[in-house]
Amino acid sequence: EGIISLYQNENGQLSAASNGSDGGALWPTLPWNEVDEKHHLWNFRRCILKKEMPDILKNIETNKMSPSEIVLHLLDRLVVIEKDFAKRVFKSKQRDDARGKSTIPGYAESHVRAEDDAVVKAAMEESQRVEKSVADIKSALSSGTKVLASRL
Repeated sequence: EGIISLYQNENGQLSAASNGSDGGALWPTLPWNEVDEKHHLWNFRRCILKKEMPDILKNIETNKMSPSEIVLHLLDRLVVIEKDFAKRVFKSKQRDDARGKSTIPGYAESHVRAEDDAVVKAAMEESQRVEKSVADIKSALSSGTKVLASRL
């Protein structure tokens, strides 16, 4: 079992450490305490991504992807996830419509069809918005536009 301890360093900053039985740290250094100023925030975010989404990042470590390649990979995954979500929302409403028609008299006349449902339309629009935003970001990154590149 690990031991969590708080300590104050020579600059007066409060730090936390979690040590395993072998004395090694179990969690990453907080970004504001990182020694490597150039990549400290990216290293912290990468560690969080690896802990929270190991299935998304499982091949990244073995393929030795650069941070920019990882971002592009994750943006592509975001588009796939958004499209899948919109499709699932539509299918769910279609199933509700089919069940409703078969069990509730007058359901079709009093309920909005999946194709016209505001929630389904919003999910589809969001999927399209995300896809366009990702395409814009990738285009800006490949052309060297700094306005969008700084947003990542």
